[in-house]
Amino acid sequence: MSETQEKLGAHEIAAWLRRHPTFLKQFPDLAISPHLVPMFLRTCQSARAVRQALTQKGVPGELADEALATLEATAREAGGEPELDAARTYARKHRMGPWRGRTADPEERRKELGRLGRKGFSFETARRVVDADE
Repeated sequence: MSETQEKLGAHEIAAWLRRHPTFLKQFPDLAISPHLVPMFLRTCQSARAVRQALTQKGVPGELADEALATLEATAREAGGEPELDAARTYARKHRMGPWRGRTADPEERRKELGRLGRKGFSFETARRVVDADE
């Protein structure tokens, strides 16, 4: 990790990249992607969506996969699941699943599963979130 990256946090790096959108396409600094992955997951994006966003920013697909795998391994060691946590956060923000405040009819449940699916989450992850007891 470079001295500059040690001084900057993920938010500062992300803000700088938003101000300089062509940076990764011109100079793909491959060490930046591990900082971007947690930021994308905190914004309720699935791993599939994070990988796509990184590749659109110029990060090679193999490196994006490596960064996602590293994050997932670290989270699993700590007892978490980043994909499931991101889906839960999205559902909570949009009052879906156990956060809707009432029992859903089958049509509403189907729509919630579809919304999570369109966000890039797998059916299994969406089902676990929508059918959770909070």
